[in-house]
Amino acid sequence: MSRTRNQWGAIRKLPSGRFQARWKGLDGTYVTAPVTFANRTDAQKFLSKTRTQLEDGTWKKADLGTQPLAPFARRFLESHRSNLREVTAVKYEAHLRVHILPKFGERPLNSIKSIDVSEWVAEMASKGYRLGTLRGAHGVLRQVMTEAVRSGIIDANPCAHTRFPKMERYEPNIITPQQAQSIVQAMPDRYKTFVMVLAYCGLRFGEAAALRRSRVDLNRRVILVAESVTNAGGKTVWSLPKTYEKREVSLPAFLVEALASHMNTYVSNEPESLVFTGEGGGWLQNNNFHKRVWNPTIRTLVESEDLDVAILPKDLRATCG
Repeated sequence: MSRTRNQWGAIRKLPSGRFQARWKGLDGTYVTAPVTFANRTDAQKFLSKTRTQLEDGTWKKADLGTQPLAPFARRFLESHRSNLREVTAVKYEAHLRVHILPKFGERPLNSIKSIDVSEWVAEMASKGYRLGTLRGAHGVLRQVMTEAVRSGIIDANPCAHTRFPKMERYEPNIITPQQAQSIVQAMPDRYKTFVMVLAYCGLRFGEAAALRRSRVDLNRRVILVAESVTNAGGKTVWSLPKTYEKREVSLPAFLVEALASHMNTYVSNEPESLVFTGEGGGWLQNNNFHKRVWNPTIRTLVESEDLDVAILPKDLRATCG
C-alpha cells in the first residue's frame, strides 16, 4: 500500500486501487476524506481545495456521521487488511457479515449509541453465542468505531464501556496420562499419531494439521512448527502460527517411533506432503475430524467410564503440552 506525504495532507493507495486523502484538522487531529478517489490527482485536488477553504475560513466540517456503517466498515477493513494475518481478516469479514452489518449496517454512524451496543451484545448472548464470539464481534465493531472517532466522523466510541453478560469461560478438562493414552488407543489407526502429537507436543490443532514431512526431523527428534491451517468463513486459510513465530518442538522417543511408522504408512515421500490427512487425502479439517472421528471415540470412552467427561482436542494441549 503506497503512501505519499505532501507539504500538506497525505494520500495513500488502498488495496482496492482507490486513493484515500487525509489532512490535519483545526484541532490538530487527522481527518479522513469522506470518500475515496479513483486516482491520485483527484485526491490531490480535493486536498488543495480543502486547504484553501481552511485558510480562508470557508471550510465547514461535514456531518460525516450520517453515512451508514456498512460502507465505512468495509473501508476500515480494506485499509487495514495488509496489517492483518489472513485468517484474522477472514474472521473480521465473518463477524461483519454475520453479526455486525445485519444489526447496524444501514444505521448512520452517529446514531449508534452505547445502549444499542449493549443491547446487541445481550441479544447475541440470548441466542446462545459463546463469550469468545461476543468479544470477537464486539472487538471488530469497536475498532471500526475507533477509526470513525479518529477520522473526525463521530465524537465518542459507543463500544468503549460495554459490559458483557456473566458467562462461563471454557476451562480445560485436565486428564491423566493414562486417560490420554486411552484416547490414543481408541482412535482409528490413521489418527493415533495425530492425537499423540496434540497430547505430547503441545501443538494446536491447526499447527498439527499443517505439519509437513520436511519439518519432521526424526534424527534430531524435533518437529518445526512453521505453519497453521484453519477453515475460516468457509475458506481454507494457511498462515503463520498464532504467535507469528516458528518454533522447534522436541519429540519423546516413543513419538519418534510412532511418527516414523505413520509416515511410512500414510505419507508420500514428497517433502511438502502433509503428515496428517483425512481419509480422502486432503488436509485434516477441524470440524470434520470432530464430527467423524473425535466425538464418536470420546463418547464411547465416556460410556465405558474410561473418561469422566467428554473433552476436546485442546484439552490434550492443556493437559500434556
